[in-house]
Amino acid sequence: MKDAGALLRRDAWYWSPYNKTTAGAWIGAEPIVKLPRDAPAAVLGTTVIELLAASTGPVPHPTDWKKLLEPLLAAAGVKSWRTLAAGAKSVSVESDDAFYTVCPNARDRRNNFLPLPERNIRLPISATAEELGRAIQEGASLCEEPSES
Repeated sequence: MKDAGALLRRDAWYWSPYNKTTAGAWIGAEPIVKLPRDAPAAVLGTTVIELLAASTGPVPHPTDWKKLLEPLLAAAGVKSWRTLAAGAKSVSVESDDAFYTVCPNARDRRNNFLPLPERNIRLPISATAEELGRAIQEGASLCEEPSES
């Protein structure tokens, strides 16, 4: 399986490939790709297909989680995860030999992202970049914000 993920903030998408560690965790990796929030679906899909190709593993399990976030924080021009995640949406895309799966996430009050598997969108691996991009845009619209109560 391959995986890539993004945070969608007010201004832009921040995408990266995910690598599977020797302990089985998926972690963000470089390159970090910043796309305008309104990037065309075909550009979004093409970027994600390229990042999925860069997804690898197993890689060593990190011991310095703060250092792992530095490239993403730098790309977004912020100094902390809290600032980066506040108000953001999180979407990941998984691929295997047969399907792409777009996975929307819910953000909790502590700015952690939790999967919403019942909202996943599945497409055949033969889908075009534009079709994948539209599914990613739809997936972002299915993300949940923390409730006020």
